[in-house]
Amino acid sequence: MLEDIIATLTAEEAAALDEHITSHDYPRGAIILEQFSIPTGIHIVTEGKVRLFELTVLAKNLCALQLADLSAPEPILLGETSILMGQLCSCTVVAATDVKSITIPLDAYNELKTSDPNVALKIMDYMAKVLAFRYLNMQEKFESRIVGSATNPHTALALLKKYVGNVRVCTPNMAKKLFNIDNPIV
Repeated sequence: MLEDIIATLTAEEAAALDEHITSHDYPRGAIILEQFSIPTGIHIVTEGKVRLFELTVLAKNLCALQLADLSAPEPILLGETSILMGQLCSCTVVAATDVKSITIPLDAYNELKTSDPNVALKIMDYMAKVLAFRYLNMQEKFESRIVGSATNPHTALALLKKYVGNVRVCTPNMAKKLFNIDNPIV
């Protein structure tokens, strides 16, 4: 099962991990992870849909936000950011439907770092790839929403500066060198 999710694991490595993995069935409405709690493991949702919630401050007011809905059949990784950063859970995860998941307990993962660093590295690599994919996907959505409302390149650039930061148009020489275009604003 785990070798189907973390493709770099060999069958032997996945079988050795199986003795540490726990399976869970969560009914609709069950809390899978709680914001501000200590992470207990690497959770992978294999079936169902989850909702992510966050308690935060908006305009000096405490606010509860529903951040996202995530659905399997693609495995959904939960708790990875907290584990990689050594921090408390950053959001609460609730089962939006009946959910099946597996968990690699945190103590087992930490033990692997010394007993079998190659397997621990493969798990860490998987978590990093999921995070990188999420980041790039979020960045594309964010830019497309900002730039999508612009009617010309100058308006788009002004919106990017306002919401992203110090975004500038490349010099013509850099645009030619990097992208083989003569004019950085098309």
